[in-house]
Amino acid sequence: MISKKSWAYAQSLFETDSNPELFSQLKSLSDIFTQPKHMDFFTSFTVPSEEKKKLLEQALKNNHPLLKNFFLVLLVNKSFSLLSQIVSAYQKLMEDKNQLCSGTVFSPSPVSEEQKQQLEKSLQKFFNKKIELQFKEDKTLIGGLYIDVGGYIFNSTVKHQLKHFKSSGG
Repeated sequence: MISKKSWAYAQSLFETDSNPELFSQLKSLSDIFTQPKHMDFFTSFTVPSEEKKKLLEQALKNNHPLLKNFFLVLLVNKSFSLLSQIVSAYQKLMEDKNQLCSGTVFSPSPVSEEQKQQLEKSLQKFFNKKIELQFKEDKTLIGGLYIDVGGYIFNSTVKHQLKHFKSSGG
């Protein structure tokens, strides 16, 4: 769940610059800064603010100036811990702007190219948007698919079907 504060930060950044290149840099930086050792440093109460600021400025010196300022604002406002939520919100804003919806499909074994295309076509019809899917194998699944797209969950796994069957008295 994305907090109101995270949405506000994302929307502010998005309204300033909704360039896909900026989002790509934001996502890459987020992947780095949300690693536990980095997040612990930037959210620590024992590390002086000036030390954090100095390190952040040095780390971001070759990045987009807007992102440098944005990260500094997060640091000063003690909102650095919201970074992953902000990236998720920004991505949602980008997807809405571009009539795009992304998601992940989990399956117990590889999905064929034909099945991937068929699934994307069905989901595009359902959402009335272009769909971008990532396919991941999940060996804990017995069978079926678990699909998470645009905040919707489609669960056709064997485990889910058996659970539903059991609860209906079957």
